[in-house]
Amino acid sequence: MKFVRVLATGLSVGFALSACGTAGDDVFSGSKVLSVSTTTADDLNVTVKEVETPADVKAAIAAQVKARADIEAVKPAGALNDDLSAVDVALDQIINIGKKVWSVVAAGKPVMNVKFDFATAFPKGVTVASELHGFSDLQYKSFDYTGTNGFGMEVFKVQYTVVYQYGGSYAGKGRYIASASIVPQNVSVVWGYSLNMNVDNVSVSNLGTSESPVAGMNLMANIKVSTVLKSEEFNELFAVRGDNGLLTRAH
Repeated sequence: MKFVRVLATGLSVGFALSACGTAGDDVFSGSKVLSVSTTTADDLNVTVKEVETPADVKAAIAAQVKARADIEAVKPAGALNDDLSAVDVALDQIINIGKKVWSVVAAGKPVMNVKFDFATAFPKGVTVASELHGFSDLQYKSFDYTGTNGFGMEVFKVQYTVVYQYGGSYAGKGRYIASASIVPQNVSVVWGYSLNMNVDNVSVSNLGTSESPVAGMNLMANIKVSTVLKSEEFNELFAVRGDNGLLTRAH
């Protein structure tokens, strides 16, 4: 059985594409497994492992975040969101000036966007992350998502990392979220199957008070695995807090 293997190397615009052997290179090989969960849908058994993020994956993502920040730095105020019209900053009105929907994997290939698709949870009126101060270093949570069929054959694997920053404040007030994204590292799909992964919805809210706002963000990831006969969908919900950076996963 042949596999189409697509490996995102260095999160650059290049791909390694081949069709031979078994499943593709394991980006997280050797990484410590932090937790394991399983689920079954029709004839697919899905195993999700949270693993420690390798140093090279962290470095590659950090470089892409910096590249996006450099692009953002030359944009005029409000360029990221044409809906922004307020001049004053409303600390307790938390909005996303990044994206609400984007593609992570399309037709079994990692989507490489040089601009780095991301979401934010900022106070209304703030248009760039540099207007906020005190953000944490980038936080990383990596996952190995594997599906096997009823014969025990691995039919797909997608490895990805949830990344974000938390704790940014405006004039010392509030705790907000920046650079939140889901970044693919490796995808392998058996011949006859198609895999797509999207961030289908980003929602933000104030988990604190009007006087002490705390941004909350939900990132909904949808993984769709299809053949010519049928398809299965799996949803992963990631929730992030702006004060302590806690990330929780539900499925």
